[in-house]
Amino acid sequence: MPSHHFLLYILGYMGLFAITGLSHKHNGNRLVDEHGITSDKPMLLGSHLVAIAWIGIFCICFFQPGLPEIAWGKKTPTGLQVSVIILLTAIGRILAIVEAEKKFSAIAGRMPGEPVATGFMSNYIVARVLFLCLYELWFRGYLLINSIIAFGITFAIILNIALYSLLHKVNGRREMLACIPIGAILCGVCAWTGAAWPAILIHVVMTLSHEIHLVKKIHKSLISFI
Repeated sequence: MPSHHFLLYILGYMGLFAITGLSHKHNGNRLVDEHGITSDKPMLLGSHLVAIAWIGIFCICFFQPGLPEIAWGKKTPTGLQVSVIILLTAIGRILAIVEAEKKFSAIAGRMPGEPVATGFMSNYIVARVLFLCLYELWFRGYLLINSIIAFGITFAIILNIALYSLLHKVNGRREMLACIPIGAILCGVCAWTGAAWPAILIHVVMTLSHEIHLVKKIHKSLISFI
């Protein structure tokens, strides 16, 4: 890995770490946290937009090859690869909904007095998807591929998982530990296919399944209460 790339990755990661920490401090790191739906929706949306701009600058302006090649790879995926990734995505969706049910049970007594507005949810989903796409292009695309070239696949995956887990430190030890198997799977499928799209697909489906299911449960509960 060229020395200037190494410095850019450090700078990019530090920026992401700072954005995550600041948004967490102001209750804007998660749509639904341990206290219920976030009390600072502008911070939640704003932190996503800042992160999108931050990651986008690095991916578009500083790194090679271009985003299409990093996203889709140089080779057409085989039928086996597509089948495995679809299976992993389906399993991830089920696990995300199960986790959403557990989280709903934990926060049932600490929910907000009114549902989330439809307009906010629409804007949030668009920002969330765009953020996750760029996030995976950066993490399981540029960083992973350049690390494999520089250090070999084993160390590259270990490094990627470690950085991925550390970024979730603000959300607690349990989430950090959960990042280890998830990170290993995402790195594995991306190294296998030579592209970032499997990680993008799995991560987006899992996240939206979890968050949308939670919001629906909260809305249903509030309507029943009223």
